[in-house]
Amino acid sequence: MIPVMEAELSTMLVYTARYALGRQSTAPSAASDLLRTYGVHLQEWQRLQIREDIERAIGMGCAGAECDVRTWREVQAVLERQGRAAPGEGG
Repeated sequence: MIPVMEAELSTMLVYTARYALGRQSTAPSAASDLLRTYGVHLQEWQRLQIREDIERAIGMGCAGAECDVRTWREVQAVLERQGRAAPGEGG
């Protein structure tokens, strides 16, 4: 196991989402898995930032194929639930 600080993890997750948005490969699925697993470690403003990035990409028609858009919609929902479940977060 390689130890990772939360600040480093959050940076990696934001960059992972941004890299994978619009890709039509395994990147959206891999990013989705990482965000579902580790998104709980993000601060609320970071979850919001990723959700807004996803919404912007979908709105511009550049979030990937329809299956990728479904994946990103699921990620948005997961991040929103994680934010609601996070105790005492002030965004």
